[in-house]
This record gives sequence, structure tokens and C-alpha cells, in this order.
Amino acid sequence: MNHRLNVLSPLVIRQHTLKNRIVFGPHRTNFAVNHRPGDRHVGYYEERARGGAALIIIEGGVVHPSDYPYENAIFAFKKETETGYRRIAEAVHRHGSLVVAQLNHYGGQATGGLSRREVWAPSPFPEVNTGEVPKAMEEEDIRGVVAGFAECAARLCALGLDGVEINAGQHSLLRQFLSPLTNFRTDAYGASLENRARFCREVLEAVRRAAGPGPIVGLRLCGDEYAPWGGLKPEDSRDLALRLCSGGLVDYVAVEVGSIYSLYLTAASMCHPEDYAAPPARLMAQSLAVPVCATGSVVSLELAESLLAEGIQLVEMTRALIADPFLPVRSGCAGDEARPCILCNQGCFVHWEMNPMLTCAVNPRAGREGEMPVSGKPAARSKKVLVAGAGPAGLEAACTAAERGHGVVVYERWERPGGRLGLAAKVPGCGRFQNIIDYLYHRALSLGVQFRFGRLADQSTVASESAEAVIAATGSLPSPLPFPVEPGVDFLMPEDILEGSGAVGRRVLLVDLEGGRRAVGTALGLAGRVEKLEFLSPELVISPELVPSGEFVHWYQEAYQKGIVFRTQLEIVRATPSGVEVLGSYSRKPEHLKGFDTLVAVVPPTPSRDLYDELQRAGVEVWAAGDCVAPRGLGAAIREGRSAGLKI
Repeated sequence: MNHRLNVLSPLVIRQHTLKNRIVFGPHRTNFAVNHRPGDRHVGYYEERARGGAALIIIEGGVVHPSDYPYENAIFAFKKETETGYRRIAEAVHRHGSLVVAQLNHYGGQATGGLSRREVWAPSPFPEVNTGEVPKAMEEEDIRGVVAGFAECAARLCALGLDGVEINAGQHSLLRQFLSPLTNFRTDAYGASLENRARFCREVLEAVRRAAGPGPIVGLRLCGDEYAPWGGLKPEDSRDLALRLCSGGLVDYVAVEVGSIYSLYLTAASMCHPEDYAAPPARLMAQSLAVPVCATGSVVSLELAESLLAEGIQLVEMTRALIADPFLPVRSGCAGDEARPCILCNQGCFVHWEMNPMLTCAVNPRAGREGEMPVSGKPAARSKKVLVAGAGPAGLEAACTAAERGHGVVVYERWERPGGRLGLAAKVPGCGRFQNIIDYLYHRALSLGVQFRFGRLADQSTVASESAEAVIAATGSLPSPLPFPVEPGVDFLMPEDILEGSGAVGRRVLLVDLEGGRRAVGTALGLAGRVEKLEFLSPELVISPELVPSGEFVHWYQEAYQKGIVFRTQLEIVRATPSGVEVLGSYSRKPEHLKGFDTLVAVVPPTPSRDLYDELQRAGVEVWAAGDCVAPRGLGAAIREGRSAGLKI
């Protein structure tokens, strides 16, 4: 990359100059303490400003007491938040970036479980996920919310922020008024496009008056609700934008997608193309006089450049900047490779009931900037370090140890790096997993790490390498099957399918006892190769662990399109050559399933700890990381790999 990139060119918005076109967009973090921005917010946003993002948009702040959308929401309507907002602004400004605060009211997409009162919306439509029916707002309620937006805007701009962004996109009361999907009113705030836009227009007018002529006022709009039977389509959103932006009320428009029926598409996973959300932004850019910001899954500079060439003027690269805050700085330095966002949503997608704090699967520092150093201190003494396993934990450990001055050699039983993650990368739609493997492997090589592929590490290996310390990143093994498999049954494990080493019959029964990605990946890998594929699970639904990453709906759509048949709430009792004996999980009614050539079983993993335990007993300095500690996700593997590399 070089300085000729359009994405690095400045842009003037009102009286403010953005140093480039890269935006760190608003997103839920669950970092708030007592509903106030705190130290974690300051470190998180400052890191992205230090890394070169031109515009930082603070996560949505609640503007009115009627809204309590989630446990760790920022209550911008409270004066107690002012110190936190001021500290964020000062931290971001230290690095020449601009900062605006998003203001929001969740409306009917909130819940009354926290506030212990009714939620507000334009009409009494049931919320899709909870079934909760909101109160249809009265005009007095509308006036109160308009005043809440204006008061928050005036106060935050007076604190030194460069402006505010008004959310009329996903998770937004304003979008619910704009959309015929959720607005059934017949008064001055419903029915026609003009009336549906009235509430949002009143908010923008009040905010502009309160903020004054200097601060930036941005607008986040939904460009496509993906609900063609009644929701906003791109042309509808364009017409709304033209009405809302007239009169100089708005300084930029950020265009996202998704509705109450398609939450997973607002920040889609790797299963979707990187530019899936770009078409509505392109349409807006052709029609609006103010800069348009593309959102969605833009994580590559190549796509960012392409969008700018098409007339879009700002590019939101939020998840890319979570993965590597210094992407903008690196983009101007030849040979400085950025840590890639793989769009896995494993850590940054925190819109679920457990309220986890935001993390990043590939960047263990995300959200922990004040706790984990950018790079470890040089080791007091250089040691010969052997890393057992070249999966994500082993690769991250090798890089970290080498950065600190240790001599590192990695042993891997397979002929390639990546471990089981390399198999996951073979699943249709999951190829981005290979990106983080390649990044870590190439980084390790550049740091002088040596690799021994096709070789299993043991005590004799440690001795022959004269290793002074060992990092066991030996991964996991399949747990024993909880049911007997009689001789004569054609039986395979998912690794056999993904590696292509197992001969599969024409009719396959896949049994999922894990509920996660491996079974889904195996099924998609088999689809199209076999005549019949049935997916059996004891759970109420197939693959429930895909819900937190926003991939559940996409998986079901793919499965039905590929003809995969689901059999839920069934437990296997025994597999025999004549068929599979099952029992209803709740009915306890026995069945005998026949007509299958091959049985594939996906079972939970168990840690592969033999090497770690042996070396501990032998008194060798040894650290464990990743599935060797306990089988979990990619984020845990990389985090623990880094931690192990810092300890030696």
C-alpha cells in the first residue's frame, strides 16, 4: 500500500477536516460502568485514533429514561456521563482524529425486563426475539424523546465532542417510525412517507438547533430492511434520505442494512460477501449532496478503494479496526501487514442476553488495551523455546516468544500450519479462517521461527532440540462416543470428511452431539456430494451455538437450499449395520432409522494434554495454551497463545 490511496485522502465535513476516509463506527461494547463511559472506553477508542482512524463514533447513548435497552447501556441523558464523554474526546483528539457520539432510542427493540416498564414504539408490533408488545407512543411521548435527543446533543457538543450521530438504523425507534414494517399509525406520524419521516425530521431539526451550526450532525439510516413484503427497500430509503437531509440538517449519512427480521445482516459474518451491504450506499451516494458512508463488512482496503471510486466518500471499517487498530497507519507503509479481521463475529458481536464485554477472536488486546501491552518486553535472557502445535494458539505463542527475543521452533504433526482451524477453513463460506492462519504463519517466519511439519513433539524431541521451555498447544481430541457402534457400520468423524480422507456413501446420517460450527461445516461440505443427507441432534434446534455469532439463520437457509433434512430431539442408542436405534429426547419413544450407508458423528472435543502432563512431571518449564487447556473458540486460543509467549 502507498500514500496514493484514496482512502488516505482528507475530507472536509462542515468546518471539520477528516485526515482520511476511514471510520470506526458505533457498536455495542458492554464496557459501561453504572451506565457511564469509563476507562475501558477511553483506552479502546484512543487506540483506534492512535492507529489512524479519522472519525470515531462512540457507541449509542440512550437519550430518554423510557429506554433501557440492555444492562450495560450508556445513559447519555444523565449528567453523570459527562466526565466519561469528555475523557474520550480528549483522548481521541490527542491523535488528530474527530469524535462524535451516537444518540439513540431502541424503541420496541428494547425490553421491559430491565426498566420494569413498557417499551415504546410507533405501533404495538411484537418484538421478534422476545415477543414483547410495546406501547404505541402518544404525541406527548414523541415530544419528550425529541427533547431528549436535543438536550443530549447540546450537552455533548459543549463537552468538546465534534458532533453527534442520530441513529435511524438498526436497533432504533426512529427506524421503526420510518418503516411501514413497524409503523401502522394513521395520525400525523404514520401512513405516508412524509408522515413516517416526521418524527425523525423533528429530531434532526431539534438537534441542529441545540448543537449549533458548528458541530457535525450525522444520520445513520437503514438502506434495506430485507423485508420486501413490507419493509424499506433501497429506493424508499433514498427518498427518505432526500427528505431528511434537506435544509442542511445533516452532514453525512451512514447507510446500514437489516430490520427486526434480519438483525444478523447488520454486521454479517464471513458467510456473506464483504460488500453485501454496499448497494444501498451506492444508491444514496448518487442522490445525496452530503457524504455517504458505507457500512457492513468492509474489512479490506481494496474494497474501500473500490467504494470510494464509485462516489461513496466514507468507509466504515469497524471490525477491521477492532482486529487491528493500526490498519490506517499500516496502509501507508509498504510491507507492514495488518492483522486481518476474518468476520467471524466471535467476540465483537455481543447483542445477546449474557451481556459479554466485547473482545476480538484475532486481537486479544481489543477492549483490554490498558491491561495487555502492544508487545512484550524483551526477555531477560533468550531461551530456546519449543512450541508443540501450529494451530492458532501455537502460532500466536511462537510469534510472541520470538518478538521477545527467544529462539523458537514449532513442531506440528500435520504437514501444514493451522491445526483444526485449517479444516474449518475448508467449509464452504468459511475460507476467511485461512487468512488468520496465513497471517500468523508468515509473521512467525519473518520473526525467524523455524517449523518442523509432519513431526510430533514428545520428550525426546524436547531433549534433542535442547529446549529450555515448551509451550504445549497440542489442541484437542474427540471425546469417546456415548453410544456403541457395532462392527460393519461405515463410521466417520468430521475430520475425515473435511480432510477428504474418508470414503463417504451415497446416504449419510450426521449426528451432532456438540451443537456448534463443526457439524454445520461437515454437513455443508457433504451437501452436493451425496444423494441423501440427514442431520440428527438431541437438541430442540440444530446448531444453537451459532446464535451468538449471528450465523444461525444463514445456516438454516443454506441447509434447506441444499436439501439437508433435520431430525431434532432424538438421541442415538446404538448404531448397527441394519440401521440406527434412536430414542425421542422427550417422548422417550424408540425409533429405528434405516437406509444410511455412512454414519458421521460430531462429538465434543477433549483436551490433548499428554505432552503437557509428561513435561510437568519431568520438571520441564512448560506452559499450555488453547484447546490443550480446555476446548473453546479461536479467541481463547489466540489469547492464551499470546499469554504463554509473554510468560517465558
